[in-house]
Amino acid sequence: MNAKQDAIDILNGFIVDISVAVEVLKDYEVGDYPQRDNQFRQGLYRLCLQSIILNCAKYTEFCREYGQVLNECCPDLSSERNNIKENLEQRGVNKFRSKYIAHNRCDITKRPFTTKETDMLVNSIIGGSGALDFLNWLLPDYPENVKTQKYFTGFLSLLRDRIHETL
Repeated sequence: MNAKQDAIDILNGFIVDISVAVEVLKDYEVGDYPQRDNQFRQGLYRLCLQSIILNCAKYTEFCREYGQVLNECCPDLSSERNNIKENLEQRGVNKFRSKYIAHNRCDITKRPFTTKETDMLVNSIIGGSGALDFLNWLLPDYPENVKTQKYFTGFLSLLRDRIHETL
């Protein structure tokens, strides 16, 4: 395979993984699934948010690894692409991936992460204690009514489509 096709495949993976995780969380919150106890809800959020955050962290890596392809195929989107990458890095997605998703305990304290520590990291990523604004930035309820570049999975689709046009 060539780098462009690899980039398309990677972007498709991000789009699907993030979209499914967002939809599961939103469907759960509106009652599409039988309501379960708080522990189940916490586990569902942990599962979906870890997938979302991991894919957001992988996006920052993707920007570095496929920068040449992105600059060739969609140079007009480089500023926005870099702003999103920097925003995700500032939110702490890479730190969360490296510290929490990849490990059971803190390398510094040598003890397991507490729920409070984990919640603080997640809240810094999603921008507070409510996830809805963050989830809507990832994938709005009615994406067809929102400009593609205004939400993350739409922007990823735009990058993918632009690369595909150059094959």
